[in-house]
Order: sequence, then C-alpha cells, then structure tokens
Amino acid sequence: MRIALPWAEDLSDRRVALFGEIRHWPSYHGMAPDAALMARGAKVHTELSPSLDYVVFGDGRLKGKAAAQRKAQALREQGSKLQILDEAGLIYLMRPKLHDARFHFAGELGLGQGAQSTSPAALLDTLGALLAPEVDADLDFLVVCDRRAKGKAAAKNKAAKLQAQGAKLRIIDESAFMELMAAQAGAPESESSAPAGSSAGSSLAELVVALPGLTDPRRIQRALDMLRSERMQLYVDVDEQHAAGIVRSQTGFSNYYSSRIDADGRYSCCDEELNLCMGMGGKVCKHLLVLLLGLAQSGELPAATAKRWLALTKKRKPKATAAASMEQLLADTILRYKAAEAGELDWRPTETVPEDYYAF
Repeated sequence: MRIALPWAEDLSDRRVALFGEIRHWPSYHGMAPDAALMARGAKVHTELSPSLDYVVFGDGRLKGKAAAQRKAQALREQGSKLQILDEAGLIYLMRPKLHDARFHFAGELGLGQGAQSTSPAALLDTLGALLAPEVDADLDFLVVCDRRAKGKAAAKNKAAKLQAQGAKLRIIDESAFMELMAAQAGAPESESSAPAGSSAGSSLAELVVALPGLTDPRRIQRALDMLRSERMQLYVDVDEQHAAGIVRSQTGFSNYYSSRIDADGRYSCCDEELNLCMGMGGKVCKHLLVLLLGLAQSGELPAATAKRWLALTKKRKPKATAAASMEQLLADTILRYKAAEAGELDWRPTETVPEDYYAF
C-alpha cells in the first residue's frame, strides 16, 4: 500500500550506498528501498567512498557486507562524515513527518486496548501528533482499525467522500499505523529518544510506540493483555546493565517465568524448571516484554534504555542467549524469588498497572 506522505528529511542529492537485504521495509513506501531513495532525490551508489553521506547495512546477508562494514568504520576513523546506518536507521531517515498530524480512529485500536496509558491519544502524544474527534477536511489520517465498533463504516464513507472532493487525508489500516509508529522510533543514539517536536508522553507509551519496529506486534499485544488481565505484580531486579525478574504465567503451562535482558542485548527466559520459554522463537518472548513494559510503566527503567537493549537483541541468535552463564543468572533470580515467597528474603513486588488501566 502506497500513500502520499510529507517526509521529515530532505534527501535531495544525498549520496547513499546499500549493503545487505533490507528485510523489514514499510509498505507505505510502495517500492523497494533503493527506488524509494531515488524517488526522494537521493543518489544510490554501489561502492563505498569518503564522499558518501550514508552507508546502510540491512539485516539480510550479502557477499562483501562484512568487508564493507570494516571499510566504512575505517573511513569514519579517517575523518569521513559518512553516517553508518542499520535497517532501523534507514527507516527512520526516510520516516514520514507526523508532528502535528491529525489522526482519527475508526473502530477500536487493538494495541493496548482499554488502557489510558496506551490509548490512541497517548500514543499520538508521544509521536507529537494529535487525536481528532471526528473525520473532517483537515484530517491527515483515518486509521481503520481491525476491531468492529459503532460508526466505523460511517467514518470510512465520510473520509472517502472528502478524498473525492480533494481533501488531503489518507485512509490507512491498523498495520500501516504500526509501521508509521515504528518508523519514528529508529533515531540514532545521538538524537533524542522521542521524535523531534513531540511532547514527552508517558514512558509506557514511548516504549509501545517503538516496539513494532523491534518485535512481533502480536507479542506486544499479548504482553499488554497480560498487564491488563489483572493487577500484575512483578518481582524485578534492574540496574544500568540489566533487567531481570519473575513474570507469572497466564497460560497454565508453568507457574512463572524467569526473564532477563542485559545491556549488550543478551536475553533469555525460562520456567521454574529452567526449561527455555517456548515463546522465544528467535525473538524476545511476551514474558520479557511484560517485564520491560512493567518497568517502563513504573518508572524503574527509562523507555529509551529498554528500546536500546531490545534493538541489540536483534543481533543475537537464540542459542547464544541460552549459554550456561545466562542460565545461571536465570536460576539465581528463581532462587531469590523462592526465598522471598518463603519469607526468607525481603523482595517486594512492583505493581505495574495503575487504577486507570481498568477504567476503560
């Protein structure tokens, strides 16, 4: 699906080289990354040189990619202003401009359903965008949600009529809205963790906005559902180098899970018998997402830190995260939890879900 968009960056005459397959490319561009760059006025190169503005390394493999990465780093060390981007960095570079954009939602947004802290208004606030109460000629986006709701068909029909009359509004589905959010979250570490011009928003909303670009949206929803299903109590251990904790099971396959993520992107999760969580499957599982979302909501872990750690997990293979050292750390958390349950240790849980989560 291609939609006409205003762009946040002027890429006219920028020189860009691409190496490796770009595996996760937003559908709203409607064309491949190299074609999208050229459509924006950029010049796409096939070789590295000091005169380039950007070199992009996709997640996919390609012969010569490793050598190009070494050469790019050498050029940087020699004083080149070449910027080295990963896949998320390219998507952020080519992000749409959403600051002050007006959105209306037809239907109920599935992501974070029912919670004020992850409502459309909260998510848009983090993006610097605005929630419009109705469809009108000044609307920028109508998001047609997957869930049924009263007035959904009428909103779509009104938007279609306004489009026929020349209105600038764009009709997108919930998946495209997730892609728009993900595109705003790939800022390099040197830039602000929030999109330029956005208001602070809640820490939880800031993390939720970033997650579609970091993991499977279905896992995000399951994690939010777990937080919403009951007042969630997490036993957490967090500092600048790691976050670990105990997350109670919602499925009955196990009583609880021990989850951990380190600042270098190592992560793992297991049940009380030290069996690896079946939900990982090459990505962080819902238990680890619950842990991070809960820490963001309680203010014990900045959303920017959680995003940075999660971005690093994408470069880790599942087997590498299940090393003996990580298994021992997970076991230590379980032993600490058992001691707390037996009254032998003063380790009190963090209650992550406020009253307003149940008011909607």
